[in-house]
Amino acid sequence: MGEHLTLSEAKDAAARDATDVALRDALWRCVGRDAHSDLPNLAQRSQLLALYFVIPYLRKSAGRVSRRLCVDVAEVRSAMAFGALYGLALATEGDDVRDKVVRSANAAG
Repeated sequence: MGEHLTLSEAKDAAARDATDVALRDALWRCVGRDAHSDLPNLAQRSQLLALYFVIPYLRKSAGRVSRRLCVDVAEVRSAMAFGALYGLALATEGDDVRDKVVRSANAAG
């Protein structure tokens, strides 16, 4: 039986600066694969997990965009969350899912 990660351990392992790049990439591949599942609960859980992984890194970007454009930071965060989910939806097998999610979120913000 394989080793299981806690949610906190998974979040750390999925981070941009994770020490185990193979584990990080494997986590993101699983999230991307499961987000496209025909099972609604699995797809929704994977979408939430992707947001949980990426939102802390987008907060700083949202703050910069908000100050530069003089718009409400909540609106920027909302747009970035939508962009992240859009990037997740576009990610296909073989893509760098994490990169696709982050790029789409930043583009939407």
